[in-house]
Amino acid sequence: MQTLSEIIEDKLKKDGISIREASRQVGVSATTISRIMNKESIDVETLVRVCEWLNVSPSDIIDSELNDERAMGSRIAAILQTNPEISEVFVEALNRLEQGRLDLDTMRDIVSYATWKINLQTKDK
Repeated sequence: MQTLSEIIEDKLKKDGISIREASRQVGVSATTISRIMNKESIDVETLVRVCEWLNVSPSDIIDSELNDERAMGSRIAAILQTNPEISEVFVEALNRLEQGRLDLDTMRDIVSYATWKINLQTKDK
């Protein structure tokens, strides 16, 4: 699957619209759309809004981007923004990754598990 930035770029071309028009349709700033296209971090609420506009599932985007090393940091940031109480787990995992005591696939598993667990808790509320 394509990354979020690639899907947005395709939609802009297909619909013949500008970033400014896309931002108006989504309800976010043009700067936010530009940040997404540059694969920078966005919050979960923005991700959901953009995915609704694109008619794609946020979980599909997350899974796709977890396979992109550059996007993993953004996903971790989004998780921590909504669940700061688990920051110690990610700090420890990132330290181990940096020290070579944890491989990238295991880090992806940690991020995927955290995402799944948070989604499960959200559904229960």
